[in-house]
Amino acid sequence: FFFIQRTPLTNKTKRFHSLTLSLSRSQQQRKMPPLLTYAARVSDGLPLVASMTASSEIGDDHKSQAKELLRGLGGRTTTAKMSISTSSNKVFFYVIRDNIVYLTLTESSYPKRLAFLYLEEIADVFLESLMADHH
Repeated sequence: FFFIQRTPLTNKTKRFHSLTLSLSRSQQQRKMPPLLTYAARVSDGLPLVASMTASSEIGDDHKSQAKELLRGLGGRTTTAKMSISTSSNKVFFYVIRDNIVYLTLTESSYPKRLAFLYLEEIADVFLESLMADHH
């Protein structure tokens, strides 16, 4: 995994990266790790943190699709939890909590239940870190 960031590492981004890395390692034992994960503002889709595998399976088209999805969620009532199939045998999953969207991309064979559990765990840690940073 590598980590993309726009700001210096804070405790929040370090914990997010650490969690995505450790969860993905345990999922790699099942040979199906999430390929990319974002936490972004719902209002405008601005990515706050992102984590991606170094895999060649993630093309620029997947990154563009992810960013388009993130931008498309703002400004309207959306489902708090959804999966979206792509044409390349991959699936985007997202969860919205407290005006932040958590999005991940997996192989289509990845279990839906695990993808949503993964995103819920990411959301818990991210929100916990955000609250700790502001208190």
